[in-house]
Amino acid sequence: MQARERRLSYDEMTKFLQVLCGEATPLTRDFALLALYTGARKRNVLEMEWDNIDFVRKIWHIPKTKNGKAKYTINR
Repeated sequence: MQARERRLSYDEMTKFLQVLCGEATPLTRDFALLALYTGARKRNVLEMEWDNIDFVRKIWHIPKTKNGKAKYTINR
């Protein structure tokens, strides 16, 4: 079965971020934003370690990935 790609509309994203930033705990908010902005899987975010982040080049190195993508750029 092939994965389907779906993107949130501008209105959906706006509503999602309003709810997330208004009602979520800081930990839940940060987790969701990291997953949303990078497209990383839940397991990768949960296993993230400080040593995996190159703050100079703004890259998050993921040791084990399901889809083979091992680097994510961190823009913020």
